[in-house]
Amino acid sequence: DSEYQQILANINWLLGDKPPGITNPGPQSMSPRYEREDNLATMFRTQETIGDAKRLKISPYNGMGDNLFADFYYPDDDKEKYPLVIYLHEYDYASGYGRSSYPGFEMNDYINELTDAGFAVLAYDMIGFGTRQAEGVRFYERYPYWSLMGKMVEDAKAAIDVVYNLPVVDTTKVFLSGYSLGANVALFTAALDERVNKVAVVSPFTPFRTNDSSIEGIRHFYNYFGLIPRLGLFEGDEKNIPVDLQEILVASQAETFILLNEDSRHIELDKMNNQIDHAARMNKIHKKIMPFDESFWLDHRKEIINFLKN
Repeated sequence: DSEYQQILANINWLLGDKPPGITNPGPQSMSPRYEREDNLATMFRTQETIGDAKRLKISPYNGMGDNLFADFYYPDDDKEKYPLVIYLHEYDYASGYGRSSYPGFEMNDYINELTDAGFAVLAYDMIGFGTRQAEGVRFYERYPYWSLMGKMVEDAKAAIDVVYNLPVVDTTKVFLSGYSLGANVALFTAALDERVNKVAVVSPFTPFRTNDSSIEGIRHFYNYFGLIPRLGLFEGDEKNIPVDLQEILVASQAETFILLNEDSRHIELDKMNNQIDHAARMNKIHKKIMPFDESFWLDHRKEIINFLKN
C-alpha cells in the first residue's frame, strides 16, 4: 500500500543515491575451476577449511557484485540443498570477517557451528574492513550523494544474487545474521530485498529518534563512522527523521529475531523495546534480552542457530 511504499522511499532516501554500475553473478557452479586468491586476500584469510566444511572461494575471476570476494562454506555430507546464512560482521577494521575481534569469540567457531547444524554460510569483508580497507578511504569523493551503508546493503544484495545462482542453496531459506554493524546492514537489507526469509541479529542500532545525550544515537552513523551522512541533517531535530528502526522492521518481509544486550552503553533499551514491540504487531518479530555487556558470545550464537533451524 501507499504507507509501505513511503517507508521504502524514506529508507532509500536515507541511504542516498545509488550510482549506476555493473554486477557479477558469481561462480554459478560449485566447480573450483576459476578459484584464485590474490596476495592480499591470502594474507588476511589463512584458513582453507573450517571444521569438516567444504569451502568455495569466490574471488577475482568468479567474483560477486562489484568485484567482491567471499567464502562459501557448506557441510561435507553430499546433500543436494542447504539453507543459507549470509554472515555480516561487526566493526573489525583490521580483519573483516576473517578472524576474531576480541577474546572469547572466533569467527571460525560460528561458521563451524552453523555448518555442523546443516547450514551453508557465505561471508565476506564489508567495505572499509579487512581486505577492503582501501575502498572506504575516499568513498565520498567518488560517491558524494550515496552512503557507506547504502553500499553495504548493495553488497549484501549481491551476495544474495550469488547464492541464488549456486545449485546447493535452498533459496526458500536465505537468512541474514549479523552482530553490531552487521546487524544494522542485515535489517536494512531485509527491508529492501524480499528474497530474505529470516534475519537473526545481535545488538542492532538504537532508534534514531532519541534525545538521550548519553548515547551516540545518530552521531554514530553520520559522524563517528560516516555510514549515513543524511542523518546529520537531523542533529537536534531527531523527531523529524523520516524513518526509524520501527519502520525498517515493518518494511521487512522476513521473520526477524533480535538479541539485545541489556547492559550495552550504545542503546536506549526502553525506546528499542517500544519500537520493536510496535513493529511486532505488523510482522513476525521475536526479541530476547540477554544479561551480557556488548559482545557476541556462545550463548548468543546458540539462540540464533536455534531460531534459524525452527
